Amino acid sequence: MKKKIAVMSLCFTTLLYMVLTVSVADLLAAFPDTPADTVLLVLMLPNLTGIVGIIAIPFLARRLSSKSLSLLGLVLLCAGGAMCLLFHHSLAVLLAAGCVMGLAYGVISTLYPMLVNAYFSGAERIEVMGVCAGMLQLGRLASSLIGGYLAREHWYNVYWTFGFALIALVLVALLLPKDREPEGSQADGGDAASLRKGSVWKLSFFAAAFACLYFVISTDGSLYIEGHGLGASDLTGWLNSLSCGVAGVVAALYGRISRLSGRFTLAAAFGLIGVGYLFAGSFVGLFGAVIAFLAGALATALFTPWLMTAISDAAGSHHAPTATAIVLTCVNVGYFVSPYVTEPLGLLFGGGSAAAFAAAGTASLAFCLVTMLLCKKRPLA
Repeated sequence: MKKKIAVMSLCFTTLLYMVLTVSVADLLAAFPDTPADTVLLVLMLPNLTGIVGIIAIPFLARRLSSKSLSLLGLVLLCAGGAMCLLFHHSLAVLLAAGCVMGLAYGVISTLYPMLVNAYFSGAERIEVMGVCAGMLQLGRLASSLIGGYLAREHWYNVYWTFGFALIALVLVALLLPKDREPEGSQADGGDAASLRKGSVWKLSFFAAAFACLYFVISTDGSLYIEGHGLGASDLTGWLNSLSCGVAGVVAALYGRISRLSGRFTLAAAFGLIGVGYLFAGSFVGLFGAVIAFLAGALATALFTPWLMTAISDAAGSHHAPTATAIVLTCVNVGYFVSPYVTEPLGLLFGGGSAAAFAAAGTASLAFCLVTMLLCKKRPLA
């Protein structure tokens, strides 16, 4: 139980850097003389610099214990949040802090599935992976809800939510084992399994595509709401919290859901964001925003545990660090390029935040069909 609490507290902090999504419009207003693409790098940079943290894990894991790596990620996360609070008036510092948060995100997001694969096996592993995905959503729920209210006074107050990382730091320090290699890492015989490179690269491609399309909710969600006069940052925080709460429940039940969706789980995730985003782009309004937020959160609640278990199936525990680094690198590239892909596509639908949702939804439905056809033959992993 101690291991579960430690790993789940680590997962709780993984998406804290995304709390800024509740006040994107206010962030842009704080730097009116700076091009929007430059200001948005504050939100986008963590996905790019996270690649450094992801790639570093396979090498650091040979020299440092999993506990040391976990603490390192949490310390970096706290440092990034503190920088933003103290120097919120400086775009240069905000960008630097984004880089630090990215390193933390890269370390934590790569480490937690490795810990789950190492400490748990069989059906329990799938269930715990789902619960961990639920904790990701719960962490985003709490930070979005609290951050949305805090941002009503000053947009940078959202970074007070990084106090959650301090709590996780204490829990990990007290509860995560000190062993260099977690016991049970041989439980599934994964060390004898070979790395199926073809499966890993297929996972990487479709995971990057999913990340690119899903991330529209982060870059354009706040702009959609405030740009169409639907509400302010607190409404965005509420919608983030509502959708993440629902997604957390779904992710926690992933073990049961996956028995029904089977090899078509990824297709279902693409289908959810396809329908939800296309609806929001076609019927602009509060109801459309609610549908988009729920669709995005439900899709990632299916996608995240599916991806992590698929990586384990394709690589085994011995090759898991390398395979996880490869796939998550591609995922973060997808996040980073998202606005540069969806915004031009949105021009085909008239331009603006609603058009970005319509474009992402249409593309997602196309990927839903492709993955469904592919999975009729064999699972992607």
